[in-house]
Amino acid sequence: MALRVALVILSLLPLLEAQNPDHANITGIPITNDTMSWLSGKWFYLGSALRNLEFKQALQKIQATYFYFTPNLTDDTILLQEYQTVEGRCVYNSSTLGVQRENGTISKYEGTVEHVAHLKVFTKHRAFTLAFAPEDEKNRGLSFYGYVQPTAA
Repeated sequence: MALRVALVILSLLPLLEAQNPDHANITGIPITNDTMSWLSGKWFYLGSALRNLEFKQALQKIQATYFYFTPNLTDDTILLQEYQTVEGRCVYNSSTLGVQRENGTISKYEGTVEHVAHLKVFTKHRAFTLAFAPEDEKNRGLSFYGYVQPTAA
């Protein structure tokens, strides 16, 4: 009996470090040349938690997606080459993302609408997140991406 109680208590210890998500820092830190170079390469979309209904519905149509980031350090832009499977069809899109170094955000224009995301990198895990509208409880969202290590030829 004592062993069971000890196991329960020990398994609950990590909860002491848990934070209220309202206070979690999901906004980006300033983007440097090192960050931009680190982002270069092939990335896979892993998943999202989105509250914006329009984005959520568009994302449900996508079966798989991967993309290449090619940063331009002098123009503060990133060339995005995106490959998706949408409703059984292969789709390729190419666009340019703007980089706002000071506030750690990346933006993309769709027509006249600018979509801004806060970049948070996890260098140890070779992953990053994009936080959308973190200040807007109704429309906030978070997307997760992972890197693929190139194989030697």
